[in-house]
Amino acid sequence: MKGESMERFETGSLVKSKAGHDKDEIFVITGRLGEYVEIADGKGRTVEKPKRKKKIHLQPIGWLDQTLARKARENKPFLNEDIKYAIKMYRRS
Repeated sequence: MKGESMERFETGSLVKSKAGHDKDEIFVITGRLGEYVEIADGKGRTVEKPKRKKKIHLQPIGWLDQTLARKARENKPFLNEDIKYAIKMYRRS
């Protein structure tokens, strides 16, 4: 699985927290709600209990995992394992 470059706050894309107790942590956007997005990391913040955070407190990384992108297009739910794997692959690149 390979990531590709993308822009802004797309479901399935990776973001970095700029504020709060989770500052500098990497998350995947699991949903969008106006000026807020739901984010999860697959461990502490799972898909079942995502964190709701304002977009201004997040930095888009410009990385979109192909598995997550496909699931987002097909309206299939993300799995915690998919999210953990996407973050792991980003950190290796």
